[in-house]
Amino acid sequence: MSFSKNIIKLASGTTFGQALNIVSMPILSRIYTPEQFGEVAVFIAIIRIFSPVMCLRYDLSIILPKNDSDSEKLFQLCVFIAVVLSFFSFCLFFSADYFFPNVINKSLKDYWVYLPPALLISGLSLPLRTWSTRKKYFGKLSISKLTYSVGGNGTKILLGFYGLAGSLALIVGEMLGRAAELLFLFRHVGRHDKQLLSLKVKRGEFFEQIKRYKKFPLFSSWGIFFNMFSRQLPVFVLAYFFDLQTVGFFSIAFNLLMLPSSMIGSALSNVFFQKAAGLVENKSKLGRLINNIFLNIILLGGYFCIVLVFFGKILLVIFLGKEWAMTGLYVQILAPLGLMLFINATFGPLYAVFEKQEVAFAFNITRAVVFAVILIVGGMTEKIILTLGLYAISAIVLRVIDVWFILYLSRIDLNNLVFKSIKYLCLQLMFLFLIYKVCVIVREDWLQVGVLLVVSCLYYLTIWRRIRTSMP
Repeated sequence: MSFSKNIIKLASGTTFGQALNIVSMPILSRIYTPEQFGEVAVFIAIIRIFSPVMCLRYDLSIILPKNDSDSEKLFQLCVFIAVVLSFFSFCLFFSADYFFPNVINKSLKDYWVYLPPALLISGLSLPLRTWSTRKKYFGKLSISKLTYSVGGNGTKILLGFYGLAGSLALIVGEMLGRAAELLFLFRHVGRHDKQLLSLKVKRGEFFEQIKRYKKFPLFSSWGIFFNMFSRQLPVFVLAYFFDLQTVGFFSIAFNLLMLPSSMIGSALSNVFFQKAAGLVENKSKLGRLINNIFLNIILLGGYFCIVLVFFGKILLVIFLGKEWAMTGLYVQILAPLGLMLFINATFGPLYAVFEKQEVAFAFNITRAVVFAVILIVGGMTEKIILTLGLYAISAIVLRVIDVWFILYLSRIDLNNLVFKSIKYLCLQLMFLFLIYKVCVIVREDWLQVGVLLVVSCLYYLTIWRRIRTSMP
């Protein structure tokens, strides 16, 4: 099956899942308060930081061996590591609660018990996703994403309607959604690749794979840990310097910025990783592939982020309610960062393909340190807009440098790529500025949103043909 068809197949379920998330948000925002979203944001931030390292990144190596035998051994190694680390997380969290009772946030203590099982679910899902990518089960991966959205959002809404709305209901919904995704993938892989469950691997064979792919735990695991830590750091800093309502506004704003990455970027990254691993020896073909994908990301994500700059506040007030007006302002400030996150999420796997995990590790460490300093300085001013502005500027600059280095490794024509990207962004900016001026004349918010939706649909229909023909 072609590269573009694999992306469409994998992105379809993610898109429907994210569409369900979008449809659910106006309901959830009227059932749960910003404070409750803020409280849960801290819980989810912890899961997002530790989940990617639950297999010490050996899950990424599953896709690299030429024969399935080595990949099967790596799969079982990942399952073993995930179980062991989940047990250690259980011991760590509860010992921390016992020995340092005043350090842990009081509201988080009520949900402490849910962290280890949530990490176990996330850890076991990692090798299942990578194995499915290796075997090109893109349709099933697509359905698993939809299962996660249906299970999670359905639970949150039902619990809210039955009068159980609260932070715990949001946490339970999140966990059940992740569990539904895990069970779906486990059932499919177990049915088609039974050898994964029955394979008996000798200790020496385990150590052979551990040694062969040692860069993943040594560099990639720490790299992704600090990468996720730097992404989630604003949640912890805002919770410390401001209130949970501010954290709730920020978490919803950031999730909206991640929509392009979630709907398309994750699917694109999975398929691209599998394709790039096979083209690593053919730099010319890989370069053309990267060039086409990059420009398509600009066409897709650039427009979306510029829309949020001009219309973010109006959209969020209508979409979520007047209580969430500050979320719209946060979205307008952070919107340009959304495009860089989309690009970075797509091409991040190239570090693993080129076996340059140590470079990715250095970038992630740098980001974590810079973000910590910027956010703490901003937090000390007690001015949330200034804090978010400083964070957005520093994040964009560091992501640009990161992406530039990834593209440099690929040996593509950077000057030509940068010129075309700037041209596309300028055209989008001028086009949407004109639409914004037209919408200003139309005073009714609903009419403004209607005009924007019609124009946006026409835009994406227009560029779709260009995207389809440019993909292999």
